Amino acid sequence: MEAEHDPSSVPFEREAAFAGSRADRDVTLAALHRLEAASGMAASGRESGWLDQVLADLRLMGEALITEREESLRPDSLLSMIARGYPRRFGSRIRHLRAEQDDINRVLSALRTRLESTAKDRTDVADLRQQLGGLVDAIRRRRERETDLVYEAIHLDLGGADHERARGVD
Repeated sequence: MEAEHDPSSVPFEREAAFAGSRADRDVTLAALHRLEAASGMAASGRESGWLDQVLADLRLMGEALITEREESLRPDSLLSMIARGYPRRFGSRIRHLRAEQDDINRVLSALRTRLESTAKDRTDVADLRQQLGGLVDAIRRRRERETDLVYEAIHLDLGGADHERARGVD
């Protein structure tokens, strides 16, 4: 059985959840763009400076992802509201998104730790760029899946749920 909602509080709660999610996602997207830009900068002959910039942007990305993750776990977060409202439909997908984010955070942390402990003159720039590209792709794919899930939930809230309930779909 779907959870019951107080109809008068839903719009305010949803707006606050959207605002929190959007703010965190905007910070993460800005960090993602910085990391992509740093990765694409010229490194030849300036490996040390390039690596310093990449490490700084990896730190920013890590902080943004941790903040986004912490916000998504709050009971009043958008994902938590969706999980409560449609537990059977979205619960497993939300758990999967959260697990993906944990995996991304672990990969980012391990990469940053490895780079911090490696001599700057021994860093293979091409290899590092490939790893950064894989990390960026994983972050983007996860964000796309989360966006799809949120818009699917909005569709259900705006009347799609009534139509699907009438057909026996939950």
